[in-house]
Amino acid sequence: MDNKFGNKSYNNNPKNQSSQNSNSHNRHEQYSKKVLDADSKNFINSIKYYDEIGEAKNINVNLFSEKAEEIVNQIAKRGSTCTGKEGQNKITQLRRFYNDILTIKNKIEYSKNPELEFQKELPYIKMIAAKANYACQRDHITMFLNEFIKHNVLNLVKTNKDYNIFCTLFESIIAYSTGTLPK
Repeated sequence: MDNKFGNKSYNNNPKNQSSQNSNSHNRHEQYSKKVLDADSKNFINSIKYYDEIGEAKNINVNLFSEKAEEIVNQIAKRGSTCTGKEGQNKITQLRRFYNDILTIKNKIEYSKNPELEFQKELPYIKMIAAKANYACQRDHITMFLNEFIKHNVLNLVKTNKDYNIFCTLFESIIAYSTGTLPK
């Protein structure tokens, strides 16, 4: 049978169909490895920037200390990358993301109108999630770190104040990671 390019198509051959089914199965198996376990997902979803007491919205007292240390303990664990390979996060990758985060923060902070600049930079803040996904797909970071970054920039950062909190949280994570994560 000819395909749309005029070449012979061998898809009717049972041997080729078996090979195609096997490839399809491998893709499905690989995809199933990309799912973060429920405990890690719940841990990430438990991260909150604010303690809401009545109408007051105060920064979570333990966010930059206890919670940051808990996050580092999760980041330090070996885990799957997005391709299903076993891997471990390295301080170099954390610092690379922190540099991107800090560059945007400084651009906002030193502008004449920080709130307006935040709105201009928001697409680039959200793009950090894409960069994390790319690093995970290339086996440079684990799924946990990928999902942690995505959760923060896509779900928690809505205002300039939120972004400053995220920057400070990431700074705390870097501090706790020193000596914990490999280079």
